[in-house]
Amino acid sequence: MYLAAEQDEEVAQGYLLLAEKCKLKKYMELLEKARDKADQSAAVYNQRKQIVIEQIKELKYSVFVHVLMGIYVDFKMLKEIAYDEHISYQEVRGMHEPALKCFEEFHSDALDEWERGRH
Repeated sequence: MYLAAEQDEEVAQGYLLLAEKCKLKKYMELLEKARDKADQSAAVYNQRKQIVIEQIKELKYSVFVHVLMGIYVDFKMLKEIAYDEHISYQEVRGMHEPALKCFEEFHSDALDEWERGRH
């Protein structure tokens, strides 16, 4: 009887190990799917970022280009942009809204398309 109980214990341990391996395999599959989705999202983000960069570069006023690139592409603070452009913080702050309006007017169709793509 003791031998049968010991064999049952070994069988039970084997099933537990098998169950753990299955869980691990399932976890690894889910992790791989999550990585693939993240890679796809990153690729879409980078593609859209490049489009926005090109659109910003098309603006007429170079100072608008520098302000928008600094804020939305390089994620700089207004103070950093002011320092880089050798202008005051207040000037950069004052240029932000007109630069955005210029961008919106120049690329209204592209912005509409981008908004449709987000939903």
